[in-house]
Amino acid sequence: MTNYHKGLLLVLGTALVSGLSIFLNTFAVAGIDPNIFTGLKNIFVGLIITGVVMLTWQRREVRSLERKDWFWLLVVGLIGGGVPFVLFFNGLVLTTGAKAGFIHKTLFIYVAFLAFFFLKERLTKAVVLGFLALTASQILFLQIQPAALTRGDAFILVATLLWAIELVIAKRLMNHILPNIIAASRMLFGGIFIGIYVVATAQWQGILTLSQPQVGWIAVTTLLLVGYVMTFYNGLRYVPAHVASSVLALGAPITLLLQAVFQDKTVSAQQIVGMCLMTVSVLVIIRILVTIWNKPSYVLARDH
Repeated sequence: MTNYHKGLLLVLGTALVSGLSIFLNTFAVAGIDPNIFTGLKNIFVGLIITGVVMLTWQRREVRSLERKDWFWLLVVGLIGGGVPFVLFFNGLVLTTGAKAGFIHKTLFIYVAFLAFFFLKERLTKAVVLGFLALTASQILFLQIQPAALTRGDAFILVATLLWAIELVIAKRLMNHILPNIIAASRMLFGGIFIGIYVVATAQWQGILTLSQPQVGWIAVTTLLLVGYVMTFYNGLRYVPAHVASSVLALGAPITLLLQAVFQDKTVSAQQIVGMCLMTVSVLVIIRILVTIWNKPSYVLARDH
């Protein structure tokens, strides 16, 4: 198995975790301030991954980090684990779930654009075609109707753009920094930034009113987020950024299937078509038929 295939399996695992996490988060976030919920999760995830780093051979790599490396890790935390989460959850209050989901699911477009210029990732005709089909599948799956953009939509869009920038920076840092160190920095520093925001806006009292079931939900979703972050960043090390971000789109159909099974949610014919087209699109993008035995030409040589 090549590193490319290993990376794909890890990112596919991320998509599975994402689908399950989104399904469970609908129950977990009930009655909890979303900023407190996200801030606590991010800090706990950061601490857990930091523990993994410091209790293994990877701690030697931490000692070798230079001042400029810590600067960029702080940037990753701010624009990856901090600001966009605040924007996203505040945006959700001001827009519909379908519109927010569609805007967020366009992440792969911005990542591909940035990766083309800053990571020199080559986009083949097949990949571009896959992107177009994936965008169409998102419109069908989320049943998007034309509507004017609201302030909430703008918050979601800015958050998505920040996540795209963060992903490209993280991919660049992986040339000399281990993925787990980047992931730990993203979540821990990001959680601290959210904590500062919560304190500054006088929302911190909500922590004192958390019930035992809510604490339990935070613990469960924290463990899922640990799995999400570790599989994605370790997978990102071996696959192009635009491929990794595209595979994440498969999390949405998984969530819908779980809702259909456990919540008796009706799945429309339009959504079924969207799911099928989405799956085919991702397969085209990762060029699964071409890469059964050979590593694709557009994977950067320095990542291997």
